Amino acid sequence: MSEIASEVRGRGGRRPEVTDEQILDAVRRLKDANAPVNGWSLRRMIGRGGPDYLDTRASQLADADRQNSQDETANDHLLPPGLGELTDQAIASVATHVRGALLAGFRQIQADLHAKFQSEFDQLRVERAEHAQKLLDAGDALERADAERTEWESRIAALSQAATDAAREAAVAAAGIKRAEGEAAHLRSELHEATHKRLTAAQAEAEARTELKAARAEIEQLRQERAESARRIEELASRAGAGDAAPAVRSSRKTAR
Repeated sequence: MSEIASEVRGRGGRRPEVTDEQILDAVRRLKDANAPVNGWSLRRMIGRGGPDYLDTRASQLADADRQNSQDETANDHLLPPGLGELTDQAIASVATHVRGALLAGFRQIQADLHAKFQSEFDQLRVERAEHAQKLLDAGDALERADAERTEWESRIAALSQAATDAAREAAVAAAGIKRAEGEAAHLRSELHEATHKRLTAAQAEAEARTELKAARAEIEQLRQERAESARRIEELASRAGAGDAAPAVRSSRKTAR
């Protein structure tokens, strides 16, 4: 076993990535599960290693184990000279034949599995290309969405600034309207006062006109009364005599004046 292990270490003295103990443990577990023992099943069980190497190494370990068993049996039951060599040759021939049959079967199974896996790999490759294209399309869509989002954010910022400016202008306009309303109220008050004054002046003018008209009527009446008095005096004077009444008439006229 140590000689085989030293040979498998390879050139340069490096140990393989899979140890003999791992291979033997994997072979034992596969046999316990009644599963086929080959390079692919060993790789799935161990998780690493080349299928060809694992299959070859498992066969070497199995041969070494059988050889050790044969050596122990030979030591227990010594055969006559010549017969032991024939037995060994027969065993080696049978082992070679069995190994060749197993290898041929394994290669056929390997080819079938390779064809199956190749078809699946091709399908996966196509799907991966489709997914890659979809990812590229999604990336382009995201870039366009980001550009549109940036544009909308810019528009929203501009609209917000316009709304702020409009609100400021509206506040200024509201203040102007309030001042205008105050001025309008003041003007209405002045107009009301002026209207009241005008009405008062018109009323006073009307009253003055009425009083003036009454005064004129009174003057006219007084004139008429004076004229009537003068006429009566003249009549009296004419009746009393021209000589005696003349001084009295002149005196009465001076008094009337």
